[in-house]
Amino acid sequence: MAIFTINSSSFQDFEVSGSFRAGPNITIDFSQASGIIGTSSWANNSTTASYALVGTSNIVGGIRTITSNYTASSTDYTILCNNTASIGIYLPAGLAVGSMYNIKHIIIGPSITIKPASGLIDNSTNQIITNKNDSMTTQWDGSNWWIL
Repeated sequence: MAIFTINSSSFQDFEVSGSFRAGPNITIDFSQASGIIGTSSWANNSTTASYALVGTSNIVGGIRTITSNYTASSTDYTILCNNTASIGIYLPAGLAVGSMYNIKHIIIGPSITIKPASGLIDNSTNQIITNKNDSMTTQWDGSNWWIL
């Protein structure tokens, strides 16, 4: 049995070090780790590999209902808007590349303005949701937010 050490200085990259015999395929399954989804494999004689983790807790998904202005947190994934007045949702800066938010307007009511703390959303300074049951999924590329 091989023993491996995983070193990480960020949630995006890590290094696996250890020794093992050449020949067998090695699979590391991250599906049971808190907030991390994925599996990485090394085949045969390869002793180095890289694996990029896609965010942490916002992938597995906190869900929150809001009624007023709100700044999304790193633990949010889905934000349900139950607003009776126009509100703003502010997307934070400094998140892991690949971080995502789902934002949904759940009642007939005034608009929701979505604005990033840095960068743009699909090349605009903000996006607006106006209709009940309309939603927007955004993903951060490290510089800007993109609507999926």
